[in-house]
Amino acid sequence: MTKFKLVSADVIKCLSCGRCTGYCPASRVSDYNIRHILNRVLDGDTSVLTDSLIWLCFICGTCIVKCPQEGLWPPKIIQNLREYALNKGHGAWAVAHLIPAVDNFFKYGAVLKGIFPVSPKAIEEINKLGELTGMKAILEKRKKLVEESKE
Repeated sequence: MTKFKLVSADVIKCLSCGRCTGYCPASRVSDYNIRHILNRVLDGDTSVLTDSLIWLCFICGTCIVKCPQEGLWPPKIIQNLREYALNKGHGAWAVAHLIPAVDNFFKYGAVLKGIFPVSPKAIEEINKLGELTGMKAILEKRKKLVEESKE
């Protein structure tokens, strides 16, 4: 089973009531419509992976609170779609601006260098956590994706 089909397995719970979109802050300021995205996933429309709309969700959780269907987590579905899109080589533009901040976090212990002092021991611990959680590997993978997208 492809990862796209796994994402759509969660989507089948959607009742299409529209409460998620009605209360969604991203929907109020953009064309983002989680219900339309979920329907596209249900239809097997993989073009959703190249659509910039999947990057507009704030992952705020308002849709979860407003959804009458227990166990439907649209932000998790969006995160899975984003991850799948990135693994397929789409969306590098959406993560490119985050790379310097995460890089700085591992180098200096803070997103912005010099704001407050961080001890070398703390930076070492941050890097250990980055390795243990796989975050450093993800960072390197994203750097490579962004570089390849520039070619």
